[in-house]
Amino acid sequence: PVSLSRGLKNPAVWLVCLAMMFFTLSNFGFVTWVAPSWAVLFSMDPEVCNRYISIMYIFALPISVLFGFVLNHVDHKRFSVISYLLYALISAAAFILPSSGLILPFIILYPFAESAICAAMWTLVPEAAADSRFVAVAMALFGLLQNVGMLLGPPLSGAVLDRFGIAAVSLAVLIPALIGTGLVALAKINKNSQN
Repeated sequence: PVSLSRGLKNPAVWLVCLAMMFFTLSNFGFVTWVAPSWAVLFSMDPEVCNRYISIMYIFALPISVLFGFVLNHVDHKRFSVISYLLYALISAAAFILPSSGLILPFIILYPFAESAICAAMWTLVPEAAADSRFVAVAMALFGLLQNVGMLLGPPLSGAVLDRFGIAAVSLAVLIPALIGTGLVALAKINKNSQN
């Protein structure tokens, strides 16, 4: 039988899983508040703003598949760190766009950063586990912490929005994303498990 406690003793697993928690905290804070923020910032119809977000995620589907192929040819950790950093900067920019004319370029660019992280993080978890006997334990922790981030992101970013205004939400999505970037950078990944 696999020991749950032994599976959870690996610091790399915790770092990667916590990084995903910080990503979802940032990401769900972003996606919950970006359309309402654009509606206020640019005096736009909220329905139009929500449509932009829908279009953005339609772009994300094929981009995620593309990154699945890319990950077969690159170092997963390096790819994750670079993607995470790009995501942090791009997602934070959404709340401080100077004009509505930048929304279209944004909804084309953003899915590349988000999809890259999503594809890469799922590959890092088994690599962080190092021993195949503990991959299931690592994936369970990953799923748990991912959902914690999803749960906390919207109310935390909403509280920042309510207290400090729209521009401050850029920090509410930037800071967790930068923390996640650092956590991935610190994780010791088993390079032998990469293609």
